[in-house]
Amino acid sequence: MAEELKIDKIDKAMAAKVANHDGMDWYTVDEPNFALNGLYWYKPGDPFRRIPLDATVSTGVDFLSWETSGVMLRFKTNAKEIRLDVKTGNNSKMDHMAHVGSMGFDVYLGSGDRKFYRQSTRFNQNQNDYITPVLGPLAESKMREVTIHFPLYSGVDYLRIGLTEGAVIEKPTPWKDDRPVVVYGTSIQQGGCASRPGMSHTNQMSRMLNRPFINLAFSGNGKGEPAMAEYLASLDPSIFVMDYDYNAPDPAHLRATHEPLFQKFRSAH
Repeated sequence: MAEELKIDKIDKAMAAKVANHDGMDWYTVDEPNFALNGLYWYKPGDPFRRIPLDATVSTGVDFLSWETSGVMLRFKTNAKEIRLDVKTGNNSKMDHMAHVGSMGFDVYLGSGDRKFYRQSTRFNQNQNDYITPVLGPLAESKMREVTIHFPLYSGVDYLRIGLTEGAVIEKPTPWKDDRPVVVYGTSIQQGGCASRPGMSHTNQMSRMLNRPFINLAFSGNGKGEPAMAEYLASLDPSIFVMDYDYNAPDPAHLRATHEPLFQKFRSAH
């Protein structure tokens, strides 16, 4: 009896949303009219990684750099439906965080500081790869501005965006200020344990302030070490937020790293 009465049988809204490739045109993030934000050094064809492969960082930061917190894709389209074909890089299942927050994507509609949540990916939590609708099918074909927030705690090995066949793609509305805000910190800044990607506070601030953010927060590994200070100083943000205190093992660690990191950054800027 218990086997027959599963929640997705009783309430269809609770079932994972499964789709296929049919009836869609499929694109990579490198489509010319797409705008990928949140990866400072990204070039077309690069992997989704928050710091360069050749950066000298700790083992923990190196691993967490593959997690796509703060990454977002923006564009305009008249598509009646949008689907994602995804393979996540690591299966970030945690007992204290919703899977859609750690492994899923969020879709917002609107521009500037008027972006509103529309839908999250719905997927089989036992799979690292899935095809799922994230918008529609809608009744009307009209231009809409779309923002897709990436997973907070999973990497993304593969991503294709499916739009209704023949749909138009246009560039998104320019940012109010396109100089990024760089945030360096801990799991708090990376997004643990937001219920979904759009609710990470750096993503919320990006929408509220209409500015791009670069999330360089590394869960449990924001230590302010010299190699990280060197890398952070190489960036050129409009604002730099340094908030790694909660990963310091003791006050002595902060005394040894906080002022040097600050001075390293200020000497470059």
